[in-house]
Amino acid sequence: MLAWEAEEPLIAELPSSVHHFNIYYRKLHEKKWRPLKSTGVFKVCSTISVMEMDGYGSYEIGIAEVLNNGTVREIHKSTDFTAKPAGGWYLIITEP
Repeated sequence: MLAWEAEEPLIAELPSSVHHFNIYYRKLHEKKWRPLKSTGVFKVCSTISVMEMDGYGSYEIGIAEVLNNGTVREIHKSTDFTAKPAGGWYLIITEP
């Protein structure tokens, strides 16, 4: 389960209000983000499966807000200093 914090819009119908979130991933130290999935309307958590990713390795996770008007905001990375726990985190998938 992946969860994050976001401020719920006061007026959900505004074009500039957050509608849903896009979840991305990339191998650690890669530049290109790969789309993983989108959430339902203002859902701040999602279940992700190792099978949805590219196998074993270390991954950054990114979350982007998608507004009602279709604008996709900048990706907030799990390795950002502002991520929790403080200083950021990444996911390591190892062979069983």
